[in-house]
Amino acid sequence: FTYCPPGEEDWLVRARTIDLDLDEGLGTARNATVDIAGVPVFYTPWLQFPLDDRRRTGLLWPDFGNDSTGGLDITAPIYFNLAPNYDALYSPRYIEDRGLNHDLKTRYMDKYLGYWTVGGTYMNSDHRYKDEVPPGQSDDRWLGVVRQDGLLDQRWRARIDYSEASDVDY
Repeated sequence: FTYCPPGEEDWLVRARTIDLDLDEGLGTARNATVDIAGVPVFYTPWLQFPLDDRRRTGLLWPDFGNDSTGGLDITAPIYFNLAPNYDALYSPRYIEDRGLNHDLKTRYMDKYLGYWTVGGTYMNSDHRYKDEVPPGQSDDRWLGVVRQDGLLDQRWRARIDYSEASDVDY
């Protein structure tokens, strides 16, 4: 199973059995491998995956990277479908030369209060900048963000865009 065009299967799920439930919008694979560029990279005895665009709580595809400033970089996002008008995304991110970063973003939609996004990122003891922190100051790094966009009484627009970071280099 893949969403890729025929002949361009960058990734696919290969399994002994795959059941497709179109009413629920879910596929279930048993004894499955996930192949990327024709190479099996992951095995699982059971895997459930979406067949349509309905929002569902669950793991999203991980992101992998590697560069000279941070080393190996892996993010494993988890999406939470909390209600029809709000959700959350938690993305733990491991950066080899820096440490573990926690990112949380929540979204809320209300016809009176508008669209809200509240989020933050926190890294306990950023190893890369540890030697540059003045004595007595924390080497923890963080960022907080609040954004709102709304229309009040069909005539007034309200907008909030606020962020604060632990340091000027964040």
